[in-house]
Amino acid sequence: MAKIITTIGPSSESSEVLKYFVDHNVEYARFNTSHNSTQWHIKTMLKARKFGLQILLDLAGPKVRLGNLSTPINLEDCAKVILEKESKTKKYPFFTKFSNANYLVLPIRHNIFDSIKNSDSVLIDDGKVELEVENSYENFCTCYVQQGGLVSSGKSINFPDSDINIDFLTSRDKGFLQAIIPIVHPEVISASFIQNPEQIDTLNRYIIKILQDNQLYDYEAKICSKIEQSSALKNQNLNKIVAKSDFVMVARGDLALETKPLHLMVPFYQETIKNVTHAKHKKLIIATQILESMVLSKTPTRAEISDLYRAIVSNQAEYVMLSAESATGKNPKEAVKVISDLLSHYKNYK
Repeated sequence: MAKIITTIGPSSESSEVLKYFVDHNVEYARFNTSHNSTQWHIKTMLKARKFGLQILLDLAGPKVRLGNLSTPINLEDCAKVILEKESKTKKYPFFTKFSNANYLVLPIRHNIFDSIKNSDSVLIDDGKVELEVENSYENFCTCYVQQGGLVSSGKSINFPDSDINIDFLTSRDKGFLQAIIPIVHPEVISASFIQNPEQIDTLNRYIIKILQDNQLYDYEAKICSKIEQSSALKNQNLNKIVAKSDFVMVARGDLALETKPLHLMVPFYQETIKNVTHAKHKKLIIATQILESMVLSKTPTRAEISDLYRAIVSNQAEYVMLSAESATGKNPKEAVKVISDLLSHYKNYK
């Protein structure tokens, strides 16, 4: 029978909510290192463990994002944009002349321009804004806006047509691992944006180094690979990634934006990932927008209940994971209760 993973944040860090989670089929507390300091994570992890929750440390990974903008800006359809590696000496956004045309210049936090091609799609803020690459150069690319909208600092960027060449373990990830492993000993460490099995080897080597440096010889973390990029699904990558993992997460948010047709492939890939994961006797986690409406609403939609049923019954997922619903939403206890009640009803219904 499936169990629940809850992401811990401002809505769920209290003793009252943590105890409620333990009493309602929650097994793991997930900590998303994209947010908060190492100090907050360590303090709250130790608190969650006191209530009997196991710890899932979810590394932020090499997520490509917009850099700092002095003000949000609305991109008009058909406008021309330059994306460049962020420079600390420039104030963004600004306009510049290039090839006899006016371009709006936006910064990004990674130099990924050797990985993108002419006509590639660029999706900003979970696909709300879409650009198409005109030309790519060493340190920037020119684009035009296919679907406009408002953009602001730090918004996510996805490249569904590109295999982005970027360091797998970021300095932030390494800092969190160094700070948390010796003190907390998290049961599971989750790797984001896995593209190939060699990256799992890289993570394992880094963990082993931390264990050796701290003389930790009686602790071993399980590895969760998050499948959220098309490259992880190509050739034999998925089989090899699953073989090297203990848990496999269907991270449906970025997966929807990194595969084409956009938004449509998630249910097909969810089935594929489920089949490979269970064939290799690994544990499956279904994540992203499980009960998204309950961030604000006390009751789920019918579609969410049907999706949850599919994850638990059809996909036989070992875990379903709440994100914003439990971390920042208004109804963390109610969201957990919905899943717990469905699990109980399914058990009795059988």
